[in-house]
Amino acid sequence: LLAEFRDASGRSNEVSIATKFAAFPTRTKAKDVVDACKASVKRLGGKPIDLYQVHFPNAWSNAEYWDGLADAYDMGLVKSVGVSNYGVDAVRAAHSALKARGIQLATNQIQLSLLYRFPIDNGLLRTCDELGVKVLAYSPLCLGFLTGKYNKGN
Repeated sequence: LLAEFRDASGRSNEVSIATKFAAFPTRTKAKDVVDACKASVKRLGGKPIDLYQVHFPNAWSNAEYWDGLADAYDMGLVKSVGVSNYGVDAVRAAHSALKARGIQLATNQIQLSLLYRFPIDNGLLRTCDELGVKVLAYSPLCLGFLTGKYNKGN
C-alpha cells in the first residue's frame, strides 16, 4: 500500500519511506539484515528505501546488524541507515562501525517528550548532535498524556 500511495501521489519525490529491521532470535547475521531489506524493497515496488533502521540493539549481534546496514547501503537498497532505541554507548559504536565503511549513521529513533527527558539528561541528544545523527522522536506526546484527553475523571 505504501508503494501504491507513493507512486499514485504524483509527488513520489516528496515522499520518504522508512522501515526497520526487527532482530528476532534467529535473525542475527548481516545477511539477515540484507535479506529482510531486499524483501522490503520488493514490497515497495523495487525502489530504494529512504531510511532503513535496526529496531533495537541487543547483546549478541550489533556488529552484524551494522554490517548488514552497510551492505544494504553499498548495494543501493537504501539511501540512508539508522538505529532505534540506542543509548549513548551503542550509538557511538554504531556510528564508528558505519563510519569505518564510509557511511554516516543518519538517525536514532528514541522516545522523547516533555515528560520523558531521559535522552536529554543522560547526554544522548548531545551525543547524537556531536556525531551528526538526527534524532527521530517517538511518543512526543508521552503516549497521549500531553494531549489533554486524560484528566481526573478519565
